[in-house]
Amino acid sequence: MSNNTQISYKSQVVNIINIDGTFRVDSRLIAQRLSIQHRNFIENIRKYSSEFHQLGILPFQTEEINGRGQPEKYALLNEDQTIFALTLSRNTPEVVQLKLDLTVAFKNARQVATQSADKMVIYTNRELMEEVAETFKAYATICFRGKSFCGYLFAKTFASECIGVTGNQLTLAANNATIKHTGINPLESMGLTHLSADTQEQTLTISDIAKRLDIKPQQINPILTKIGLQTANRDHKDRLYYELTNLGKEHGFYLDTGKKHKTDGCPVRQIKWYDSAIELVKTHLEADFVLGAA
Repeated sequence: MSNNTQISYKSQVVNIINIDGTFRVDSRLIAQRLSIQHRNFIENIRKYSSEFHQLGILPFQTEEINGRGQPEKYALLNEDQTIFALTLSRNTPEVVQLKLDLTVAFKNARQVATQSADKMVIYTNRELMEEVAETFKAYATICFRGKSFCGYLFAKTFASECIGVTGNQLTLAANNATIKHTGINPLESMGLTHLSADTQEQTLTISDIAKRLDIKPQQINPILTKIGLQTANRDHKDRLYYELTNLGKEHGFYLDTGKKHKTDGCPVRQIKWYDSAIELVKTHLEADFVLGAA
C-alpha cells in the first residue's frame, strides 16, 4: 500500500512517497533539481549500484506514457540512498539547497506518518472499547441459563429474579466475564478501583446474628426458615443449602465467595443478612418466649 505526502519548503515542492512504510523520492525529481539529464543520473546510480544496494533495496519503475514513445525507467531512492546520491555531486548552492529541502521533506513526512499512526491507534482503541462495552452489556443482561436477553435498563430486575444477582454483584460478575472474554478490565480502565455498597448498612452472617442475640449459631437457620425468609434444601450430594424466599430477598442477598466445592466445582454462595432480619428473628424469639411462659 502506497500513499504520497507532498511537502512544500521555500516554494520548492518535494514529493515524498511512502511505500510499505519506507519513505522514497523519485530519481527524476532529483535530476530535475540538479539540472542534469535524468539518464545521466540513472547511469551514476548504476555505476555505484553496489553502494546503493548496501543502503537498502533500490526499486526501479517504468513510467506510464500516453501514445507512442519509449517509457522511461526511474528509481525510488530511500533517504540514505538520496543522501549518498547527492554526495556524488559538488556542493554548489543548488545542491546544498536540494540537500536541505530533501532533509526537511523526509523529516516532515515522518511526522505526518506518525500523526496518522497515532490517529489509527486511537481509532483502533475506540473499536476495542466499543467491543468491551458491548460484551459487558451482554453479560450484564443475560438471563437464566442464557434463555433470553433483555434491555440494559431491565438487567438488574431480570438478573435478580433469574439468578439472584443484583447491584454491585451484578457489576462485578459482568466485569469478570468481560475480562475472560476480551482480556480488558472495564472497571479498571475507567479508574473504578472500588464500588460503593448498594445499601449503606452492615451485612451480617449467621454467626453475627447469633452473637447479637446471644444465642447459638445453630439456632439461626431454623428460625430464618420458620419465619419464611429462606428455604432449606438438599443438593445432589445431599448437602444442606438455603435459598432466599421473595420475603427473604428484602432482608438479605447472595454473596459469591469466589470459592468452589472441591467435590464438584460448584460455586459456593453465602447468604448475608441486613439488620432488619435480626429484628424478625428477635420478634420470633420473643413470641416463643411469651408462648412458652404461658
